[in-house]
Amino acid sequence: MVAYFHSLSLDGMAHWVRCQAHEVFDHINDRDGKITLLDIKQLKTEWFSPLEAFKDASGMSCSSAGRSMIWLP
Repeated sequence: MVAYFHSLSLDGMAHWVRCQAHEVFDHINDRDGKITLLDIKQLKTEWFSPLEAFKDASGMSCSSAGRSMIWLP
């Protein structure tokens, strides 16, 4: 999403999304958790609008088991 927002010259949105991701990663790492990311080829990279991108992001689920965190589409 960061690259998508940069491509639309929405640098503020790109910065905000990047910061949110770093906050989540830091939160998990600070608690000795494990982060597992999906393959990049599985992730969506184009949206009709920024609103659609945020709707897609809000529809993603987060599954946690014990001390690990896995993002699922």
